[in-house]
Amino acid sequence: MMAESKWIFFELICKGGRTSSWYVIARKNEAVLGEIKWFGKWRQYAFFPVIGTVYNPDCMDHISEFIRGEMTRRKEWLRKHKVKHKVDDDG
Repeated sequence: MMAESKWIFFELICKGGRTSSWYVIARKNEAVLGEIKWFGKWRQYAFFPVIGTVYNPDCMDHISEFIRGEMTRRKEWLRKHKVKHKVDDDG
């Protein structure tokens, strides 16, 4: 389970069956720093940062850990629903 981050939090913006999307938000001023969403070319979630934002290793670790957790949940969902992976899977 992911530890609470001192600097950022994640807000669900779109819940889908296979994939979802989240904003990455700064705790200090609630500014949107980027979005985590499905990247079909790589067949995995990726972080799409807002231009001009800067991240320290702690923030990047939390973002990476969040993505790994969502990839695990997605694989479990696919297994439960017996869905085969598609090359262009985007939700």
